[in-house]
Amino acid sequence: MTPATTDSLRATVTDLMPRAKADLSRMVSIKSVHDAKQFPPEECQRMVDYLVGAFTEVGLQDVQGYETPDGTQAVCGYKPGPAGSPTVLLYFHHDVQPPLDDSAWETPVWDLTEKDGRWYGRGAADCKGNIAVHLTALRALGDDLPVGVKIVGEGSEEQGTGGLEAFVPEHADLLAADAILVCDAGNFAVGVPSLTSSLRGLANVWVTVRTLSSEMHSGMFGGAAPDALAALIAMLATLRDEHGNTTVKGLDAGQTWEGAAYPPQQFRKDANVLDGVDLLGDSVGDMVWARPTATVLGIDCPPVVGSSAAIQAEARARINLRVPPGMSARQAQDTLIEHLTSVTPWHAQVEFVREADGEPFVGALAGPGYETMTSAMRDAYGRDPVIQGQGGSIPLCNVFADTFPKAEIMLLGVEEPLCLIHAPNESVDPTEIAQHGSGRSPVPATVCGGGRELVTATPTTRTGGVLAATCLSTLVVNANTSAVSILLPAISEDTGMSVDTLQWAVTSYSLVGAAVIIKAGSLGDVFGRKRIFQLGLLLFVASCVLIALASNGGMVIAGRMIQGAAGSTILACGLSLLSVANSGEAQLRAVSLWGAAAAVGAAAGPLLGGLLVDLTGWQGLFWIDAVVAGVCIVITAGTVSESRDPNRPRSIDFAGTVLVALTLAPLILALSAGSGWGWTSLATQGCLAVAIGAGVGFFEVERRVPVPLLDLALLRNRVLVGSTVAILIGAGTINALMYLLSLYFQDPAALGFSPLQAGLATLPATVGLVLTAPLVPRLAKKFGGRQVVGVGFAITAVGFAVIGFNQADWRYGTFVLPLIAVAIGMGLSNGPASSAATAAVPANQVGEASGVSNMARYVGAAVATAAAATIYSSVIASRTAEGGSPSDALSAGLATASWVLAVISVAGVVMAVVMGRHRAVQGTLADAAASAAAVSHTLPTSATPVVGAAAAGTGLHEGGSQHD
Repeated sequence: MTPATTDSLRATVTDLMPRAKADLSRMVSIKSVHDAKQFPPEECQRMVDYLVGAFTEVGLQDVQGYETPDGTQAVCGYKPGPAGSPTVLLYFHHDVQPPLDDSAWETPVWDLTEKDGRWYGRGAADCKGNIAVHLTALRALGDDLPVGVKIVGEGSEEQGTGGLEAFVPEHADLLAADAILVCDAGNFAVGVPSLTSSLRGLANVWVTVRTLSSEMHSGMFGGAAPDALAALIAMLATLRDEHGNTTVKGLDAGQTWEGAAYPPQQFRKDANVLDGVDLLGDSVGDMVWARPTATVLGIDCPPVVGSSAAIQAEARARINLRVPPGMSARQAQDTLIEHLTSVTPWHAQVEFVREADGEPFVGALAGPGYETMTSAMRDAYGRDPVIQGQGGSIPLCNVFADTFPKAEIMLLGVEEPLCLIHAPNESVDPTEIAQHGSGRSPVPATVCGGGRELVTATPTTRTGGVLAATCLSTLVVNANTSAVSILLPAISEDTGMSVDTLQWAVTSYSLVGAAVIIKAGSLGDVFGRKRIFQLGLLLFVASCVLIALASNGGMVIAGRMIQGAAGSTILACGLSLLSVANSGEAQLRAVSLWGAAAAVGAAAGPLLGGLLVDLTGWQGLFWIDAVVAGVCIVITAGTVSESRDPNRPRSIDFAGTVLVALTLAPLILALSAGSGWGWTSLATQGCLAVAIGAGVGFFEVERRVPVPLLDLALLRNRVLVGSTVAILIGAGTINALMYLLSLYFQDPAALGFSPLQAGLATLPATVGLVLTAPLVPRLAKKFGGRQVVGVGFAITAVGFAVIGFNQADWRYGTFVLPLIAVAIGMGLSNGPASSAATAAVPANQVGEASGVSNMARYVGAAVATAAAATIYSSVIASRTAEGGSPSDALSAGLATASWVLAVISVAGVVMAVVMGRHRAVQGTLADAAASAAAVSHTLPTSATPVVGAAAAGTGLHEGGSQHD
């Protein structure tokens, strides 16, 4: 939206403000409380009639009230947009809270009254102020709507009788839209543009404690007779610790809020906290938006006035449990009941009644609608919007998400903290209705301000093209990565560089990939995902050409370093593009196909590499890869639209990226050359010192930069740390094994296989892993993720140990069973470890957790391959020096390295224990695809908390159960 258009719209809205005030005044005068015991039902009908007339007057068609199952009416209507344009559904509710204590109001309850620059009256903010915004916006825009508009107004939101929740699925065609604006929220403060990204769910429980058949005299029986009220108080006291943190056993209460901070002084003011009284917990944002909290809403016990000297036989409490995104409300309710049962004193009788439960919700944080919204807010306010949470629950949001899985759902409105909604003296700041002073009109900004951008953004991305470009590129990258070890003997023969030195063609690729994988996604968020994705493809083409034309080993290693940066960029940004271009079930299918392509590429690489060496020479692989990557560039240019994350700070942690490389490079150099230099030599010790210094520097930098490569707070998450180390171990050992076998199988003194034969010989490990992995999610669901991980690493360790017994006279058939064991073990451990990494964090940290686990794969591959290569060559050299035959030396080198890999795999069993309790997958088809892809990349699963259409391609589902 241009500045001129913004200024023109702002001026129009300002001129319309008297009309907006008249609209709101009329609506406030209607006592639309959906409770016949308090107000006549005719008042709600008057409100419906007014809305039908008002929205018809501003140009909507077929506006009418629809009967809902709870007896209220949903007001619906529409106004079509230009052909091919998206549709925006505007939600509001037209019922209001009762006034509560009339005497506490400083202005008339049902007359809109201006006081100190604010407009007072019941419903002035919640939610009739939002209706006034819609009417004003539609008047301002007139017929110049760049999008189609639909409305749905609920008549029973405040009473929670669920009429619209039942109405929406039954009238999906009537309400279907590309973007849904739930206008029943508000800004962080007046003049601060805000989107509410998350809502906590709720799970209420009534608990009744009984100890006596009747009340008894406290003088005669007090002291020995169990007091039901005292028992209940003792139980309730266990819900929080002395700092106010939730302490329900089995309920994770350590989440952190990563959105806008809630300053404690501002919260004290907003929450009317008395002077000198402490706030609870570690931080306000964590406590009210990210963590579960249990609040005692009421207790049935004798009032002080009129109480007698009696021991209470029965006491009852109503507990409200607020549940953050990423946690199941029903499971949290179960956990609360189990906790209260376990802490019930004196074997008192306890009874529980489940009240309403509503699942938490996370709104869209990516996609064309979201980017349009944030851009429009920025235009209207002159500042970036903030992302905030809300402690309350709107069950209808989940109904919208289930009914319209492709729609982007966003929460906003006029209800900032000073509005005092649900309390006496409710008010609204008119600058939140009109873009006046520091405020803005939300719907003009969102429907018109970015509307034209929304119209042009959607058609330019053809999802088939995105799917083709991203899946084809990830298949090529993974096939290339897994094929190179098979090529090393042929490259060594052509270039004259020893295989020991050429191992840097493998390790340097992983080293650079580890440094770039997270940063590539950040660059895409800031500078454009399509742009960075294409840059990765161009680098990949250039690296393939450089390697194919290489006349010496140094050029091959240099090309592989470039390829490491290119490959990690293609994977990170390709998955982001795929996720942004799709939503709902389409996104689920697309990401599953991407995961399948990654798995197939990794399995087929060694066979393809061996085949091409025999047919075209080792250069053929890289020429073919260059052509395929070039095709992907063309597809991307013609079918993919640009996307970025406008809400992400533009700061890039380049220092952290460099320090990762400076940590890994000298460490791998020391591992590779240490045996030749001497482990105590100045060169080796110097490399280790540089690695340690760079590692320390990395942690110091990450503490200080505004947007770190690694959020160090994640390292306090036991499940994430355990699963990430498990991923590192799995990736390291399988890559090291493939490197060793590629050399051993082709060495004339061992099996003497051709490259093609060697590629075929690795199939039990590569294909076996891919075939096993999809079966694993169901096992994880049944037995628990960490149990499956532990068993997987134990089987892998046995496989490596068997290879450790190899002798020079072993033929290929002897290797098959241990290779299958390694494949099965890896398949069992990879998927659940990857799933745990993203399931163990709040929804807003899923992307970071996925990035950390992906970096761990590269680190593990680089370090373990370098270590295995060093052990292999050192033992061979030692045995040869001792006069051993070449075949005996090779066998001893492979055996020793395999034993080391077996010990490392045992450490994976330990990590399974460290992982502890976490959400388990549901065993869906998408889980199977994610498990198969886990050999190379972490994908979202059904255990991953929802984050909407996440830019990093994570958080597509919610659900899963807890397992030990």
